[in-house]
Amino acid sequence: MGTALQITKRAFMIGGVAVGGGMVVGYAYLRDKPGTAGFEDWGQKAEALNAWVKITPANEVVIAVPHAEMGQGVYTAIPMLICEELEVDLDSVRVEHPDLDGKYINEYPIKHEVGLESGPILWVIMRIIAKMPMIATGGSSTIRGRYDDARRIGAATREMLIAEAADRWGVAPSECYARKGQVHLRGQDYMFTYGELAEAAALRDMPSDIPLKEKKNFHTVGTPQRRLDIPAKVKGEATFGIDVVLPGMLYAVPRFCPHHGGTVAAYNIASVETMPGFKAVVPITDGVAVVATSTWRAMKIANALDITFDPGDGAGVTHDTVAADLRQALTGDTIFTAEEDGDVAATFAASDDVFEASYDLPYLAHTCMEPMNATVRVQGDQAEVWSGSQSPTLAANGVEQGTGISTSNVTTYNTFLGGGFGRRAEQDFVRAAAEVAKAFEGTPIKMTWPREEDVRRDIFRPAAAATFKATLDEQGGVSALHARVALQSVMAGVGERFGLAMASPETDKTMEDGLKFSPYHFASRLIDKAPYDNPILIGNWRSVGHSHNAFFMESFIDELAHHSGQDPFAFRAKLLQNAPRQKNVLAHVARIANWESPIGAGRGRGIALHTSFESTVGEVAEVSVAADGSFTVDRVYCVIDCGPVVNPDTVKAQMESGIVYGLTAALYGEVTFEDGAAQQSNFTDYEALRLYETPEMIVEIVESDDRIGGVGEPSTPPIAPAVTNAIFNAVGIRVRTLPLMNVNLRIA
Repeated sequence: MGTALQITKRAFMIGGVAVGGGMVVGYAYLRDKPGTAGFEDWGQKAEALNAWVKITPANEVVIAVPHAEMGQGVYTAIPMLICEELEVDLDSVRVEHPDLDGKYINEYPIKHEVGLESGPILWVIMRIIAKMPMIATGGSSTIRGRYDDARRIGAATREMLIAEAADRWGVAPSECYARKGQVHLRGQDYMFTYGELAEAAALRDMPSDIPLKEKKNFHTVGTPQRRLDIPAKVKGEATFGIDVVLPGMLYAVPRFCPHHGGTVAAYNIASVETMPGFKAVVPITDGVAVVATSTWRAMKIANALDITFDPGDGAGVTHDTVAADLRQALTGDTIFTAEEDGDVAATFAASDDVFEASYDLPYLAHTCMEPMNATVRVQGDQAEVWSGSQSPTLAANGVEQGTGISTSNVTTYNTFLGGGFGRRAEQDFVRAAAEVAKAFEGTPIKMTWPREEDVRRDIFRPAAAATFKATLDEQGGVSALHARVALQSVMAGVGERFGLAMASPETDKTMEDGLKFSPYHFASRLIDKAPYDNPILIGNWRSVGHSHNAFFMESFIDELAHHSGQDPFAFRAKLLQNAPRQKNVLAHVARIANWESPIGAGRGRGIALHTSFESTVGEVAEVSVAADGSFTVDRVYCVIDCGPVVNPDTVKAQMESGIVYGLTAALYGEVTFEDGAAQQSNFTDYEALRLYETPEMIVEIVESDDRIGGVGEPSTPPIAPAVTNAIFNAVGIRVRTLPLMNVNLRIA
């Protein structure tokens, strides 16, 4: 018997007869929070459950997955966890994306952000969130938050079915066992299918003890499994937001003011109203939308529209002013301390060898393969939205912002996502479609952003700059480190757009991601942050603050190693004296990369290690640099420790995906501005990594029993410093700024 977890009936509820006499298993997020018994909304929601597992009389198992499937494999991982305990084969289940409902709120990111597992403060926060309710996919949090919950759901269903079968046979439940969607009687040929038991089992009381399997008994979790979403995608049957077609729909294309902080000054409808397919020009937030009889016609009309923009607050914001503002912020008066341990200033004052380095990184766009889009229909005080959103909650909120219709009257239909990366956790693309749909009541409006609008009006990863100082002790360790990072606050920007007054640069943890609580041992350390602001819209980008802070930290650690005459791997291993998990990953990646073996003239290896989203990833990049400065990234070795592994095939795929995404940014990623307007607009001037440029990737997983970590983002942060450290190893040129396309690597 595996681990028995106590689950109260307040946590699990088994629904009555449903799906044509079958069984519905629901799950309410009402775990032991102080005071919830007296909170009326919680009590009501506990009785109005949406299903996680449905079993029909025909023995069909349907699993609800409330998270967005954007290529990271959650439509497979969550069913794997449920199937493991439910004792059904993964290829025998079907996945549904459920309605927006408070039963599916994901508490984990909220708990992780506030750093609380329980208590009155968390209860107050959850009480506020329950009013929305917040359902979102991001922060590599899905499996971290659902790992135990999904197994409990499967176990609860299994035990109810076993209990029903046992009663029918007149035996104790211990005389029965479940296997492959059936309940068997030990030592006999008697068997019931789940479908035969489902209707009666749905009426049974919830057992107080739900036995969960021990890891050694897993047959599905931890084994490579084919993704459930792939067949439909390969056959062209999958529906993404851009694929939605409804009877009688019209098509819209936006033209936003290209100047962030600017407005539309004027437009001339007469310049386009005779063009084929033209229907209307509708004012929307920060721009206008052209409505036509097809997307192609709407795009042609939008391009032809005579429109004048006022740069407004964006006037004067350029690449040079951004760089100057970042440098000024680093030496300014607005500094917030993120972490302080020991007397760094005194240590520096007593040292005659304080090593310093400065770094900077540009704005980055998301460039999801599927550009932003949404379809909205408004009918009276009701609305519907079809979109590939990372959060149906925010999609509904976008409709409310665009129409004034309460989110409680908005029905959401979430589709597959052609890339999320944090961009589809925003609500602007839904709001814009809703604003047009309001003007065409009763008619579905499908708005598709041209790639140029998708890039220019992106909600960018902020530009960032950092200064690092350190001094070493006699043993070659770090006796003091001071790291300061300057950038716009992502959470303050998100908070302003979503109406979260509590978000501010001072409380923004993303600014210090990967710097605070570093696993490296520094005898004394000071980590602080310097916020600044301008009109450029900024938001979450794959791995958020880790994406720039890993480059800063791992570049500086590498520089310190060389400054002190130590091998970069050995130096890191020394600093990881109190972090065995990270040290193990570092040693593993160095071993598979043959770190100590010669690599040849003009070639180099670079190593980087970073912990993010409770996973640790080590990467070694191998590069070749020619005398004319051209270079290739030949090979990347990657090792991840994410704790328990659900689907190793998906973990490896996500490591490769994150490496490619991060390498694209390292080589080519840069958005520059003139009067607050992005100067890049498409893949012609905001390039992506081509197949011929993609390095060979060797990925290995170090499975452990530590707390489970995320896998969607952790491989992105280490790749840029691994490559730039490899370049230094090859030709002795230290890269402190990206993208590499702007760096002269010509060997003198």
